[in-house]
Amino acid sequence: MQLNKNTRYKLIRLTDEIKSLEAVKEKILTRISRETLGLKQLPEEMCDEEKYYFSSWSVDEGIEKINSIMLHLGGPLERDKDLDNDRIQYLKVTSVCEYPTRRKKDERGQILPKKQRLNTEETDVIFVYHNEDVYVIAFTTEHYSLLRVKRLIGETFISSETNTNNLTPDLFHWLFYRYIKNKRNLGRHINLESIAGFTGIVMTNDHVFEGKSDQMADLIVTKAFISSGYPIKSIKVRLYSGNGMITFFVNEDDDLYVERGSNIDLPLLRNEEDIAMPIFLFFILLPELRKLYELDTESFIGGEKLKFNAEIGKQVIISIAEKNGIDLDLIRLKSDC
Repeated sequence: MQLNKNTRYKLIRLTDEIKSLEAVKEKILTRISRETLGLKQLPEEMCDEEKYYFSSWSVDEGIEKINSIMLHLGGPLERDKDLDNDRIQYLKVTSVCEYPTRRKKDERGQILPKKQRLNTEETDVIFVYHNEDVYVIAFTTEHYSLLRVKRLIGETFISSETNTNNLTPDLFHWLFYRYIKNKRNLGRHINLESIAGFTGIVMTNDHVFEGKSDQMADLIVTKAFISSGYPIKSIKVRLYSGNGMITFFVNEDDDLYVERGSNIDLPLLRNEEDIAMPIFLFFILLPELRKLYELDTESFIGGEKLKFNAEIGKQVIISIAEKNGIDLDLIRLKSDC
């Protein structure tokens, strides 16, 4: 299965009130949300159809049957002996959300008919049951699109937890460490092929540093940022997962952007292809990355990180000195005086 277009995904955890996909069908997929026109002094005779913008779920035929997909790291023959360990249950639906255009009145100040001030947006959504919790994968990271999807789900059903996979700046820093130190085999199946981008914060959230390049990890400016210990907020990597090559960007808040051409070489049904990639990344690959990082945390945080920062910091200083004709020995002599 190969992704044929760049795709964005957002992972959202539901509260304990939704503990099964049956509960999703009963409490969420039956919901219809409505948003008022938002103008003062609406005519009393205006009907609800004209007054409100409605959002609801478009449910594929056969939704009463909860589906499952078999996904795992490694090749097709490396699946778990207990097949249930590789089986993930899901429901795929589409949110159909109405929202207003900017122009709501005509030249005379009269409210336009709804069909002339109406936008409609459809967003694919997957509800996933995993490890006794229910999650939502929305096929968008756009702010207002997510607000509309969340409103339709019901804010009371949405957990306040925004970092389900516990991705942290130190984990992103660790990926740079493994790549630059040529320790790119991260485990039995995962190999870090390249780092092609990242964003970080310098001092405050108002100062964002961004790098995008296939050679970005080797650039002096990147090494200067990393050696200074500034937090890395997102990263773009190309990984081999044992069953395919995937290029994706991910941040601390489980926003995921996957590039066209990324693939999972596992036997999938035709109707599973569009849902396999986000489920595989959110529930198999990223948790495995977190697990591998935690196994390495004691040595990395305990000493290797500081040594690594100092090492690449020296490279930065030497490179800048050479480019600008600065005699480091002379500077040392002056500092000793």
